[in-house]
Amino acid sequence: MLGPGGDWAFAVLRVTGVDRSPDPTAVYEWCLITGVLTFDLRPAQAVREQYFRVPSSKWLRPGDEVPVVVRLSYLAGGRAGAISVLWDKLPERSALHAGSADAVAARLRGEQAPPAGDDRYRSGAFDDPDRPLPGSPGGGTTVQQADALLYSGVPATGTVLSVADVKVPRLLRATVPAGATIADLTLRVSPPDGASYEVRTRIGFSSQHKRSVVAVEGATLPIRVDPLDAGKVAVDTVALGFAPEVRHR
Repeated sequence: MLGPGGDWAFAVLRVTGVDRSPDPTAVYEWCLITGVLTFDLRPAQAVREQYFRVPSSKWLRPGDEVPVVVRLSYLAGGRAGAISVLWDKLPERSALHAGSADAVAARLRGEQAPPAGDDRYRSGAFDDPDRPLPGSPGGGTTVQQADALLYSGVPATGTVLSVADVKVPRLLRATVPAGATIADLTLRVSPPDGASYEVRTRIGFSSQHKRSVVAVEGATLPIRVDPLDAGKVAVDTVALGFAPEVRHR
């Protein structure tokens, strides 16, 4: 999720080496990890990062491909702390082994076995890797920021110039309610005093009805603008009558 002006991006870390094995009695351990960061729209980059609280149950191994968040300015400057592994998105190794055992047992019983799990961690591809993270420059608002703008933002009008469907990133699919959809909207913002300008924001919809009201090219919407950052806007769901169902991302 990298874009112009954004300092944070999602990436995949392909592990090439880990300098030690974990203490089996420890919950967390430190280690030095080497690997390659891959982005969809940036060149691959070799990295070394020391971690001080690696869960022993999720210890990385050469060949793993795991999701990470990268602070680009730290990465460019060679500073420590540039890469954060999304540990909470990884299953424990024991769960992977248990899945493999279940598959073997099913085959021995003559049953159709579930798909065999890979003993290595595999992240898959991010579906939208090159857009700034919410809350960063160019990334729009977080859910919390959008909710706050309903009360602190400056009233304005937004005209929908374009709508682009967004496929939910694989790592976030479990958090999105069934039937929900996400879209990127390009808006022409018309403030009460000042020249109009364009902004892009990402919005999640809990129902097709909400989407049909907001995500329509040519629609004119009540919005709220951050008085300290004109690039951050929120659809005024209170004025539309269905707050807080529209969620900005």
